[in-house]
Amino acid sequence: MREMANVKKVCPFAAAQLHQENSDCLGEECACYVKLNKRRLMLAEDCSLTDQEFCYSYSGCGLVTRIPWKQVKREEKKATLQE
Repeated sequence: MREMANVKKVCPFAAAQLHQENSDCLGEECACYVKLNKRRLMLAEDCSLTDQEFCYSYSGCGLVTRIPWKQVKREEKKATLQE
């Protein structure tokens, strides 16, 4: 598996414009950059339960057609903790 840190990301907007010399991805500086979180569901026979420990997360270009979700541990917030 190749290491993703060394891969040069190309912006689809800049790549579509032939006159634009700099076609590198701007990362968090780009207007299309998104940070998404999605609940992880655990399925049972008759219902589905929300996983309280893990969720799915994605940070990157908002122009992708298939989101490469990563499973991450949820951040605990004081307001959501039950005693």
